[in-house]
Amino acid sequence: MQRLFCILLIISISILVSSCGTSFNIKSIEGYEEEIRQSKIVNVTTQEVIDSLDARLTRIAWNSGVDGFGVALINREEVLFQKGYGIANTELKIPFTKETVIPIASISKILAGVSLMKAVELGKLNLEDPINQYLDFEIINPHYPNTDILISHIASHTSTLKYTDWYEHSYIMAEKSPDYYLKYKGRLRKEWKKKTDRYNANVDMPMDIFVKSIYTSSGKWYSEDNYLEAVPWHFIYLL
Repeated sequence: MQRLFCILLIISISILVSSCGTSFNIKSIEGYEEEIRQSKIVNVTTQEVIDSLDARLTRIAWNSGVDGFGVALINREEVLFQKGYGIANTELKIPFTKETVIPIASISKILAGVSLMKAVELGKLNLEDPINQYLDFEIINPHYPNTDILISHIASHTSTLKYTDWYEHSYIMAEKSPDYYLKYKGRLRKEWKKKTDRYNANVDMPMDIFVKSIYTSSGKWYSEDNYLEAVPWHFIYLL
């Protein structure tokens, strides 16, 4: 069990994503429940809800300022709806479709967050526990070595662990990245060539090795600059 929470924390640290025409169960699409209830519509088809959702998302795509995004609506048996909205590449005017591939990135925070809170609910850990209580290696801010980094700090982006350039070593390409940098000139071409060469040279490694390489004093990419010169703190939300 200790190892399970070690893995969970490592993941958290490293990332910090019915058929048409049949009767529609009001509870199956959250967000429309109150609207349907207030309009006194008791029996509405899935397709009617999907059409309404599609119209709303189209308006969002046009008016939100977001270039592009994808949406999927599923239940336990099947995919009810999937569609892309807006533009995937503004320079080349490539539309965003359901086949558009994007980096997973912060989507993984949902999994990490839910997993952490489930562990809290089960009494397996406390958000105010130091992360080193569960890790099989130590993460210490060298600027404040006597201050514990807590699980709650990791969960709220207040741990003082910096997002460094070393994170680009986490991009593992299934195929060699094309030479996109050739369309740029001068400084941009040089910068993008450097990134492309780095991505193509990256190799897969276990998550714990990746984290230790950046944040432990024996790590090959370790530097005091990988930490903020600040005490781990908590957000204060003002309502």
